[in-house]
Amino acid sequence: MPPQWPVSQALWYEEMGEDRVDRLVADIKRLRPDIDPRLKAVSARLLHLSDLVQRYYGGISERFDVSLSGLAVMTTLARQAPRELTSPRSTATFS
Repeated sequence: MPPQWPVSQALWYEEMGEDRVDRLVADIKRLRPDIDPRLKAVSARLLHLSDLVQRYYGGISERFDVSLSGLAVMTTLARQAPRELTSPRSTATFS
């Protein structure tokens, strides 16, 4: 069963068959056979993936009522917290 977040559309591509990028490439090949559409296909897939990721993190940021940049700061701090709390420097005592 696919995950319940937007990226599931990209992860379960095999089940979908042809997608909008495939149709775009087919149109380019049909209309302009002299143009190689592979770069356009790669950039279109990257832009689509970027949109999916942004919507996913946008949903999380809305749920916690923070901006996307605030969410980025919070996740960075959460990743760093365990190391900072256990580092020798943070446990050292100064006179």
